[in-house]
Amino acid sequence: MIRARRRLALWGLGAALLPAPAGAQSAFDLDPSLTLMQVYDDNLFAQPQAEQSDFILRLSPRLGARYRSRALTARAHYTIDAERYLEHPELSAALARQEAAFEVRGPATRRVDLALAGSWTRTRTPAELNVISGLEAGRAQARRLQAAGEMTVRLGTRTSATFAPALTRDELDGRAATDEAAMGLGLQRRLAAASTSRLDYKWRRFSFDGGAEHSHVLTAGWTRRLGTASQLDVQAGPRLGSTGLGAEVSLGWRRRLRRGELALTYLRTQSTALGQPGPLDVDGVAATFSRQVARPLRLAIGPSAFRTAGDGFDALVYRLGLDLALKLTRRLTLLGSHQFSLQRGGPGTLAGEDVSHNAVLFSIVTGS
Repeated sequence: MIRARRRLALWGLGAALLPAPAGAQSAFDLDPSLTLMQVYDDNLFAQPQAEQSDFILRLSPRLGARYRSRALTARAHYTIDAERYLEHPELSAALARQEAAFEVRGPATRRVDLALAGSWTRTRTPAELNVISGLEAGRAQARRLQAAGEMTVRLGTRTSATFAPALTRDELDGRAATDEAAMGLGLQRRLAAASTSRLDYKWRRFSFDGGAEHSHVLTAGWTRRLGTASQLDVQAGPRLGSTGLGAEVSLGWRRRLRRGELALTYLRTQSTALGQPGPLDVDGVAATFSRQVARPLRLAIGPSAFRTAGDGFDALVYRLGLDLALKLTRRLTLLGSHQFSLQRGGPGTLAGEDVSHNAVLFSIVTGS
């Protein structure tokens, strides 16, 4: 019992990246980096007509920290973006974007593992926070605060249970804030060396100006390795909530290639978007392909298509990303990227309109 209490106390102190007790093997590392980027954006304000373009010079210092010991692993980072616009100097800012995040993991007892994570993001391009739907949101000050925890209890050599609460708060200037609270309970069992089954229950509550909605989701899942290079993940079940009966589905297939990787994903779920009250129904497919073209050069391609339905609107978003990374030295990397999106329809004035958006980025990254 004394040993368990000591581990619990040590895990809590790890959130502040404190050193381990004397005699424990531990390591603390700082990981600073600096990115200089040139961006061309052909639709700064995500408008269907009269698009405005600009060249943006962005400087992004980042400080990361890692701590490892026998009892826990912790990491944290803080990043800022300073931007200068060539044609729209009124948009230039020394703190155009900020992001801070941390994660702590460690055993509390022989059978219980704990994890805690949190992040805070402040940006003037809120569309970057609409990760699943990809909905455009113009330019406005946006903030996202997230916190999540997970407790895993090993019930035997093959079976474990999890408890995972999470909170998210989204704020957009001029709009009401949206809060999402979730609580998940799960049971996992390893069926064989190559497959695992799971049963999950999740309760979610969306709070927004003027009301709140909730849902109960029960899903069954199965993960299986197909040979030595492929893996299949399936999870599906009913969703019952304030808006009626729906379905939650997640299908994923991943294959390791000789010099790369290929992945395919299908998703049906509920999500939120900056500035939109309440949950949104999202269906989408995505693919990613990455390959080490040569020893210092890596290529990645990622097409996707997502359909999002909300209160009074229906939007279809197509996205395509192309990324190149050239490793010059151990501490110096050149990056190139082209990000394309086409949104058909959307909330408010975007109903029945098409919004096309291209961004081309070239950057040099130095760091460990």
